[in-house]
Amino acid sequence: MVIRMANKKTDEMLNEKEENKPNMKLIAIAAVLIMVVAAFLFLNSQNPLPNKEDPRLVIIKADFLKSLVSTNGVKKYNYEYTESINGYKTTTTLVNNGSEMYFKLATPLFLKETYFQDNQTIVCSQALFRAKGCVVAENDSTVTAHLGQLKGLFFNDAIALSSKASYDSLIQKGLVIFEPETTVKIVNNVSCNDITFIIDYSNLTLSDAAQYGISSSSPKIFHGSTCTSDEGVVQERTFRYTFGGTGQTNVWTLVNAEFNKDQKINVPSNMSEGITAFSLLSFESELNGMMDNCYANQDADTRNKCISNNAIDLVYPPLCGLAGSRSDQCYLNLVSLGKDTSLCNSIGNLGTKDDCYIEIAGSTKTSAYCSSVANETKKTYCLNVSTSKDETPNVETNNTAINSSSSDAADNTTNVTAKKRPDYVNDLLEE
Repeated sequence: MVIRMANKKTDEMLNEKEENKPNMKLIAIAAVLIMVVAAFLFLNSQNPLPNKEDPRLVIIKADFLKSLVSTNGVKKYNYEYTESINGYKTTTTLVNNGSEMYFKLATPLFLKETYFQDNQTIVCSQALFRAKGCVVAENDSTVTAHLGQLKGLFFNDAIALSSKASYDSLIQKGLVIFEPETTVKIVNNVSCNDITFIIDYSNLTLSDAAQYGISSSSPKIFHGSTCTSDEGVVQERTFRYTFGGTGQTNVWTLVNAEFNKDQKINVPSNMSEGITAFSLLSFESELNGMMDNCYANQDADTRNKCISNNAIDLVYPPLCGLAGSRSDQCYLNLVSLGKDTSLCNSIGNLGTKDDCYIEIAGSTKTSAYCSSVANETKKTYCLNVSTSKDETPNVETNNTAINSSSSDAADNTTNVTAKKRPDYVNDLLEE
């Protein structure tokens, strides 16, 4: 009996141990599952699943592409905008009434108008805002090519769609990087949503570089922005980039836009004699070249000096206003050429303004101008040079040169002479 009970207890202990023994089949299955999960995680770490694009970027890209074709289908319009390249500002007006087109370009140096009609094209130019000439464009290859470029500025659905396709391709290739946030701006009293982005051509393949016209010397990174109204109309575009080691800034701004309204174009009837469209466009090209040379790849002081020199060469005072720190001396130099007292009022520096009136008083022998001289010592000098029959030498008072108060005195050449212009240019500039 004792033996049986002992055996029974032993059996119970064995059964209990068996029940507590780990299930090897379950352990094996768990191990396999762990290995599968680990493999899945490893593979996905090597080839991660694509992340969902930020929904804000989806909207921004769509709005940007839409803005490129916002004027498609518009047949009648009056569209005016300004463009500033490194500070050199021009204003363009495009008018289309459905049958005729009118182009106007206003720059600091000239005003150009072009009338596109079915049977002829009329070109008008007012160089330096003195004389205006209008001619019927002749059959000349250079003139025809230029007029073709002007026509390309008018709304063109095919060109707009091509531009959209090009930008869409850049976006798909990851060459255009948009900021996920936009800001609200006011441009010419119109509210617009500003989209900022970067175009990066740094890692283009050779084939892509050829496709987009990017050479080894071309700028590679552009910082841009496009501000569009709720209607999708572009109000402002900007591009900033570096070229030749110098920062470049291009700002395009919409001034006025009238869509799908009747537009009146007043075509001039009186044509000028003895000049051609080629001569008008050639002079404009010469003037543009002078200013382009000033604004392209120049530091501020070099640019101001270049503009001042152009103003003197052309005897054109309005350019002095663009000459920055050299504008006062520019006006003073032109006074010695034209004896125009109104230029003295444009001078900001009081010492240089005094010198301006002294120049006028001395050259015209009119002491009345001396009353405008603020400095008493200079006023006395002015009275002397305005009444003396002989040229009075440049005297000094308190070791300070009377005629050297301007910070740009080193450039104060009183015997300034303008460069000789071609005869056809002089004819165009005659009053």
